[in-house]
Amino acid sequence: MAGVATRAAANVDGLSAEAWLRRELLQPNAVISPGYNAGLMPSNYAESLRPEQIDALISFMLTLK
Repeated sequence: MAGVATRAAANVDGLSAEAWLRRELLQPNAVISPGYNAGLMPSNYAESLRPEQIDALISFMLTLK
């Protein structure tokens, strides 16, 4: 996870780092990077975490520069 905020800020999709992390967390198969397979990351965080938990997780991830 080290550097995830930096990578999120440099995304090529033009999203803010927060929006990119949110999409990657809640829709992990939306964009698959070359060399990776779909389905590697759980896709049920929206069902298993409360919205405030998702917000807290993203806030924490934004500190990992």
